[in-house]
Amino acid sequence: MRRGVPFYYLPDMDFGPRDSIFVPFFGVPAATITGVSRLAQLAVQWWCRGDAATILGARLCLDYYPAWENFPTQDVAADTRRVNAFIEDRVREMPEQYYWLHKRFKTRPEGAAKLYT
Repeated sequence: MRRGVPFYYLPDMDFGPRDSIFVPFFGVPAATITGVSRLAQLAVQWWCRGDAATILGARLCLDYYPAWENFPTQDVAADTRRVNAFIEDRVREMPEQYYWLHKRFKTRPEGAAKLYT
């Protein structure tokens, strides 16, 4: 990043409880890593999607979005929720391209029932 080399960061993957907090993702509490608010000052937002002509993603398009104003804040939970809301909006645009096979909700809040068998 310091050299300006792009990298792919997946804040919507469930990497377990370490460095994660539970914030809603499509209305379900999801363990979400908080690194985006720490990286925000160094990065630009973008979303990767398959070209409309290649649903399987043989060609990729990058959509760039303006940097968020007032981000990051002093509230890591609010920042992390904002990241999930951004991802939810992109998923709603092309739900067929989201990686639904990933067990996004495998890490559960203490006392919450498991969602996968």
